[in-house]
Amino acid sequence: MSRATKMIELVAVSTALTLLSGAALATPAAPLQRGAAALAAGEPRVAVIELKNALQADPRNARARVLLGRALLAQGDVNAAAQEFARAQRLGADAALLQPWLARAWLRRGEFEQLRALAVTPELSPAHRAELLALRAEAELADGESGAARATLERAAALQPDAPAVQLALARVEVAEGAVDEARARLATLLENAPEATRAWSLSGELARQAGDMDAAEAAFSQALEDPLEQAQARLNRAYVRIQDGRLDAAQADLDQLRRAAPDNPLVKYAQGLLFYSREDYAAAIEQLDAALGALPDFAPAQSLAGATRLALGEPELARIHLERARSLRPDDASTQRLLAMTLLQQGEAAKAEQLARAVLERQPEDLATMDLLASALLQQGRREESLPYLRRVKAELPDSPVASARLGAALLADPGSDEGVLELQAALAQDPDFQGAAEQLVIGRLARGEFDQALAAARDYRDRHPDSARAHTLLGVVELRREASQAARAAFEQALALDASDLAATTGLATLALARQDLAEARRLFGESLEARPDDPRVLIALARIALTEGETAQAQALLERAVTHNPETLAPRLYLAAYLLRHGEPGQALEMLDAARARFAETPVLLGLIADAQLVLARHGAARDTLMRLVELAPADPRVRVALATSLVGLDELPAARDQLDRALVIDPEFAPALAWSARLALAEGEFEQAEARLEQLRRVRGALDADVLLIQGQLAQQRGDLSSVADAFTELLEGASEDPALGLDPQRLDAAEQLVLGQVRRGDLAAAIDAARALCAREPDAARPRALLGMIYLRADQREAAATAFAEALDRDPGMAMAVDGLVSLDLEGDDPDTAAGRYRSALEAAPGDAELLIGQARLALLREDPQGAQQALEAAVAANPEQLRPRLYLAAYQLQRGQPQEALDVLGTVAAAHADAPDLLGLRAEAQLALGHNEDARQSLVELARLQPGAPGILTALATAEARLGRMALAEEALRRALEQAPDSVAAHAGLVRLALAEEDMVLAGERLESLRAVVGEAHPEVLLLEGLIADGQGDGVAALASYQRLFEVAPNSVNLLRLARAQRQADDPAAAVATLEGWLVEHPEDVRIQFNLAQTQMEVGELSQAIAAFERTIEIAPEHAIALNNLAWLIRDRDRARALDYARRAYAAAPESADVADTLAVVLFEEGALDEARRIIDEAQALAPKSATVRFHKAQILVSQGLDDEAGRLLESILADVADFPERTEAESLLESLDR
Repeated sequence: MSRATKMIELVAVSTALTLLSGAALATPAAPLQRGAAALAAGEPRVAVIELKNALQADPRNARARVLLGRALLAQGDVNAAAQEFARAQRLGADAALLQPWLARAWLRRGEFEQLRALAVTPELSPAHRAELLALRAEAELADGESGAARATLERAAALQPDAPAVQLALARVEVAEGAVDEARARLATLLENAPEATRAWSLSGELARQAGDMDAAEAAFSQALEDPLEQAQARLNRAYVRIQDGRLDAAQADLDQLRRAAPDNPLVKYAQGLLFYSREDYAAAIEQLDAALGALPDFAPAQSLAGATRLALGEPELARIHLERARSLRPDDASTQRLLAMTLLQQGEAAKAEQLARAVLERQPEDLATMDLLASALLQQGRREESLPYLRRVKAELPDSPVASARLGAALLADPGSDEGVLELQAALAQDPDFQGAAEQLVIGRLARGEFDQALAAARDYRDRHPDSARAHTLLGVVELRREASQAARAAFEQALALDASDLAATTGLATLALARQDLAEARRLFGESLEARPDDPRVLIALARIALTEGETAQAQALLERAVTHNPETLAPRLYLAAYLLRHGEPGQALEMLDAARARFAETPVLLGLIADAQLVLARHGAARDTLMRLVELAPADPRVRVALATSLVGLDELPAARDQLDRALVIDPEFAPALAWSARLALAEGEFEQAEARLEQLRRVRGALDADVLLIQGQLAQQRGDLSSVADAFTELLEGASEDPALGLDPQRLDAAEQLVLGQVRRGDLAAAIDAARALCAREPDAARPRALLGMIYLRADQREAAATAFAEALDRDPGMAMAVDGLVSLDLEGDDPDTAAGRYRSALEAAPGDAELLIGQARLALLREDPQGAQQALEAAVAANPEQLRPRLYLAAYQLQRGQPQEALDVLGTVAAAHADAPDLLGLRAEAQLALGHNEDARQSLVELARLQPGAPGILTALATAEARLGRMALAEEALRRALEQAPDSVAAHAGLVRLALAEEDMVLAGERLESLRAVVGEAHPEVLLLEGLIADGQGDGVAALASYQRLFEVAPNSVNLLRLARAQRQADDPAAAVATLEGWLVEHPEDVRIQFNLAQTQMEVGELSQAIAAFERTIEIAPEHAIALNNLAWLIRDRDRARALDYARRAYAAAPESADVADTLAVVLFEEGALDEARRIIDEAQALAPKSATVRFHKAQILVSQGLDDEAGRLLESILADVADFPERTEAESLLESLDR
């Protein structure tokens, strides 16, 4: 039998049940009987009332509990239903009566373990066993076990292949296995038979969105919105559908609710920015970003967020400025920022930029040979704080020990304001004149204090007392080297090597002299000879690696460091150097993995912990970095650098009071510590404490000078906040002109970065003319730099100066052909001119110059989406992830895209690869929670949202999402608590108010729901769509169909869209007024004749009420709009097969072509062919239908008819006997019995 006939029969059965129910209500039957009858008649609201009445009389009636749970489940109140089922279970309810419904509740609540453990007992009917197996298969699929799910469904299909639960689960498995067309056809058939299947609508919407059928996707998600438990995800999906399909006003309506719920939440601003980007309203989008950065312009997480959203808005280079600045906010020294900016210009690698900057920052002033690997020297200086208390204790216990005196003295020498270290070393030598260690430390200490004459005297004394010591001559050479006495230094080193050819320190000294002469070959030769004598000495390998880095031979440097690690497994230093190299070269994840392993194997040292913290901060793991730095504070409590680094991690966690406390502690240790002064000034500025910011700025100015880049940047930002444009201009001029007497040398990277920040500040304040003038000046100062020109182009674009913008972008690309910021700017102009082909060509050309560039590939993906090329978009995003496996941004974009395309599991997989490395990334947590909610992983989603709420406490949007997860888990009290907290932060949050109403509806407390609705009315008024929708739901819950219909009518008048139209039409049908429903649908089609969803619903409605001629016409109009609409074609073929068999056959063939895997469609075609007399083809098609649905009694009966017509009576008889034996009740049973009796066998 076709779907059309089945629907007609279902209507007839429903009508009969309703009449029977009405008759029962007219008799004095018991409430339990009336409730059961109402439930059977499809009236769950009536059933709930009657069954509650029954339970008031007999609270321990297990059957009434089960029936009440079923009625509540039919209303979508899964948690209340689960409670009733649990009570029924405790009362000893019969398993056959309870289990199928309990399993449904478990699935909706994400309780997969319980569902998978549920026994499917033989005493259950085949239908119930099939449903339980189908639900178990969904749980297996949710756990990622598609093979197990498929096997379980084979068992279910053997019992009842056409069961809706089986068909939905099969569709989900098909989607998981990539058989999307088969899933789509299966869902179409399912929803024709069971349009109330909300979860099937959600899956149908996801598949429609994947196929680019935005109308069908929106309609499906809108249907899903009617389920309170699916509403949040459905609304998000619908907003993305509307944005993708260009229905931006409708999308804005959804986003307005999110924005009102969380007006200051960066995730909400991101969503709003995405919509503004789709509108090409860049000014509005930038305002959203500026609002996020307005509070803390130097707050690294905010900069990272701004970078991500600027990428979405077509500003990847500006995004890089924000992101790299966030990562460069290492408060150790200004040179960090200079080298970071330099690396950004040269290579564009964030991790490498940060690490190279830190290396120069941390180099010891006495190290003249290298400019890149000096972090270890400063970290070793940090170890002094760790060891000093211990050394004092040793000296106190062993006052006559020259060793103890020497060790204490060496540590104390690091304090330039004290002579205690010198005295201790002199005491050690007095105790033991031959103690070479003390003599060496005395020389080294004098050098460290800059006391070159005293160091030279001590070194000569050491040499004279030990003339045969290579070490004494080497140390003398070091002193001469520091005194710039090159000839004397060389003589000392050569004498040391004459005494000991393997003296590595002497070799290093000679190599240092060679490097000073830029003679890298000689330095390499010296270390090469040393390596021959010491084949795997880690110090020699590290030295050669440093030379390789100086020459730009990064692969060789890495190979040398890896060799040092491999051949020195018990030595920590090679691991530290290799980890530092990986950090600098964009591999922070690998570096952290190596450092964590070293931490487990070796004792904790400040150097090791410092590198671990660096890697964690590069990866934005602010919580982990905080924990590491807290441990480092224990080891080095008096190191201000550690305190400032800890403050950085705390800022990343938005723990600003704690960050300020650490900065204050750093300034107690060293009142002139410039990084702490700069950070303090920035935090004060961000919080509007201008006097405090001015005071810190003045202190910083005294320490670093008036022309320091950080000083001028903070000075300019302070002037911008005060509206002092003249002072802003002065600061900018000083940045450009105060760096070098020779303008041809260009700005150092730090000053360039600071100048750009001031330009961006002018843009944020809306002073575009001043921003353009400043950017022009920056371009003139940096004639060979691409970035200032790209920045100028973006400002021109915002000022609507299109030609000037195009020129600036082109000039930027002349200097850097792979610059994403400039490419995106030109692409935006191409799209304004309706020239997407040229835009696509720009990305291809840029990627030839910069293959694998993440920003270019993301831009290419956005363009593909605008060109309705989802496959191209996915390919570009996957390429961005493959080329940049450690970067979070490409994965966020790919995951967001996959969520938009209805692929939550794929999104989770993409994020899962980097989840551990970015455990504190809010964007990752938000997307992960969204995917988990979409998959029904409610407990996982809750955990993600709890963590996100920890990072962003009080964010209303996060709290409302958390409430959704709690509600799905049946934790109504916790859900209400989350919504209350959201209202504390945003009293006008529509989502939170509406959520409270829905919680009351879920608990069937209509009085409370009405009271809470009044609160929402006070916020948005009487005519707000959310108010009208909730009014309708409350009326439905009260069984007041008249009031519900009135609410849906007003809802449609206020928000006349297809979703609300279908709500209204459904309410009219439920009010027994199908004519009104038909008129409503027809009225919409007058204005929207191409709305295929409404046209199809009209045809279905007319078919259901028996208006077959009108239904035929409506189905014909449906296939005019959507020629491959399989259900419409199938139903039309069935309806007209007795009127126009040729057309019926054509429609049936077209339906079969559109849905070849649908057993019902194949069955219809086979029947039409049979009636046409095409028996051979009919036999072939019916065999296919039986293969698709081997247990379908209808398909098997039709096959028997065909067999009889082919003269195969015996085979037909056996088939009929098996049908009648297997299936007790099916629509064609009487015909089957008659046919069997007529056979002459």
